Amino acid sequence: GQSKADPTAAILSVSMLLEHLGHPEAAAQIADAVEADITRGLGGDGDRGLGGDAADLGPRSTEAVGEAIASRLAQGVSAG
Repeated sequence: GQSKADPTAAILSVSMLLEHLGHPEAAAQIADAVEADITRGLGGDGDRGLGGDAADLGPRSTEAVGEAIASRLAQGVSAG
């Protein structure tokens, strides 16, 4: 592929599946990591690719978004 797809919805679906299967803590950790990534990535125009410092982030590939969320999850970083 072209690595343009945003994997956020697929990652959030894993969170929902874990919640459904009775793992609310794991589900919340994933949801928090996604929220932290979205919060970091929101630019003034709402474009997820532009984020806080637009000059620093720029558009991100599918892999970059996935890695950013995985990194936040591994570090236990929450949105709030």
